[in-house]
Amino acid sequence: MDLLVSVKNLHEAQLVIEQGVSWVDLKDPGKGSLGSPDLAIVREVSDWLCAQHSHRLDRFSIALGEQRELELDEILKRAECANLLKVGLSGLMNIRNWQERLLRISESIASRQAKLIPVYYADDQRAQCPSLKEIVELSQQIAASHFLVDTFVKDGQTLFEFCSAGQLGRLKEKLNDFGCRLVLAGSLKIEHLPLLAEVQPSMVAIRGAACALDRNGSLCEERVHFWASCLQTSWQAQTQDVQGRAK
Repeated sequence: MDLLVSVKNLHEAQLVIEQGVSWVDLKDPGKGSLGSPDLAIVREVSDWLCAQHSHRLDRFSIALGEQRELELDEILKRAECANLLKVGLSGLMNIRNWQERLLRISESIASRQAKLIPVYYADDQRAQCPSLKEIVELSQQIAASHFLVDTFVKDGQTLFEFCSAGQLGRLKEKLNDFGCRLVLAGSLKIEHLPLLAEVQPSMVAIRGAACALDRNGSLCEERVHFWASCLQTSWQAQTQDVQGRAK
């Protein structure tokens, strides 16, 4: 399992890279689950990565926000800065043909070598998002490389209050069938590590758990380091267990 840490500015991006975090994700936590950062910040972080860590650009993503609020022009500007763009689907549960707009967005950013990461909100009734089945089917249509499961309302309820490890494991298998990787988020805590180890997603994504106060505060270097170390230890233990059973 790799670690993704969501950052809100260049300073935080530099901090997580110094701590050996695999994946840098840029968003504005003050604007919600997938708050879109200002374009100036997007360009600043992207330019720094290009200059100092160009080999990491395929592990850099940006939150676009919710599809119902997006303007294509703003999407295209961000697609020039990152190859992977996360998009939320809240409020679309009863909207017909939402898939068509997402397909058009996917086709538009493909010319800039960018791809969408569709997001399914585990608290789907609160998010009023399409069903998991519909979003998985759409992900296959656009050949998504990653699929994120998150929570929409940030009120302390966590991913595992809405989904079991078994359900997430079955989702991972479905995604694997068409080469898509599962990413798990949703107010995750250290005590969820055994469940995460059971599911074995490609990535674990955090923000609040790595902050000194809450998700709107600043990242804490010690917490980032602690999470990176814990995930590495958990991955090594899981690998040894699998190897032991294979003997």
